[in-house]
Amino acid sequence: MIPKRLLKIDNFLNFISIELAFSRVNPINVRSELLKFNKTKANPIFEYKPDSEYLSTIKGILSEIKLGDSPVEKLLEKKRKDLIKKIRFINAIGTPDFTRRSMTIYPPPNEKLVELAYQLLKLPPSKKQKKILRKDARAMIRLAFKTLGFNWRLLNKDLITSARVNPLKQTLELRKKERFSEKYVRRLIVHEIGTHAVRAENGRLQPLLVFLHGLPGYLETEEGLAAYSEYLTGVLDNSTLRNYAGRVAAIHHALSHDFLSTYKHMKKFFRDKIAWKLTLRAKRGLKDTSLPGAYTKDVIYLRGFLAVKKYIQKGGDITKLYVGKIGLKDVPLLTKIPGIVKPKFLPFTLFVNESITHDVPLPETKQEEKIKEELKK
Repeated sequence: MIPKRLLKIDNFLNFISIELAFSRVNPINVRSELLKFNKTKANPIFEYKPDSEYLSTIKGILSEIKLGDSPVEKLLEKKRKDLIKKIRFINAIGTPDFTRRSMTIYPPPNEKLVELAYQLLKLPPSKKQKKILRKDARAMIRLAFKTLGFNWRLLNKDLITSARVNPLKQTLELRKKERFSEKYVRRLIVHEIGTHAVRAENGRLQPLLVFLHGLPGYLETEEGLAAYSEYLTGVLDNSTLRNYAGRVAAIHHALSHDFLSTYKHMKKFFRDKIAWKLTLRAKRGLKDTSLPGAYTKDVIYLRGFLAVKKYIQKGGDITKLYVGKIGLKDVPLLTKIPGIVKPKFLPFTLFVNESITHDVPLPETKQEEKIKEELKK
């Protein structure tokens, strides 16, 4: 039984997690700077939404919370410190301290990961697939929700990305008017529903809200699990893997170069539009992009994929990763937190598709083969 005081702290930490607007890292003048860049090739000067005045107040309240040495308190203490770190990061957006604050949350790529990224960039892009009708794509997604027993809503939104889940509102948002290939929709189902939505719904059933909104560092494991699930089911194609690798390469280059140099570097591997997007993702958060520095978040996709794959290779139980929004390092904690329940929802019924095959040349382990056999039953 978890004491009421700790449940109240958990509830407060969850409230703060919801309130932190990481979206503020996205510049508000991207379109005008893109037009200017296309004409002059001048390094963009990005603008951002102003700071929220109450963040300093929240940070002060978080600093006053005292926790002990029980497993639950240690878990909440990690979350408390993580939130303070994230507030400092948000306050640093557009300042010279931004890159350093980013790296405290998302460590930069090491030499081995960068080397692998450039190897993956040598892969040939996947062949373009025929687009299906939007109504058919929506029908596939609704069937996935029905298969899992989720009462989620499917919405059309003005998005930068093609799709996005909102676990707290239980919605999946699709970019307006965009059409997708059948394989992309299957990948979306595996990634967004089978990973992000499933982990959120299982986290909602746990005794602490932190399992719904995320333990510190959970996102690298979550994106890695999503990519590994794509790989396991055959929907991780060369183009997706090259994109993950491109994010690592862009960040690595941007840490020591300006926007224009990073863009020119990415054009060696991608067409103009994708090179711009990858450079933008790496340089967002900076005001003056003529300076070196980067938003290091996008390293988590490739690094997380490799970490989850290694966890499986060493005999790790993949079902434990669906308990909620946890990181690989949190798996041993599950036996120490009272009231933890096994995952009610598992995405494996969504993952089987005999018609899809890999074009990613990555060796499979015997355990991966065994998992695939289980999925086919």
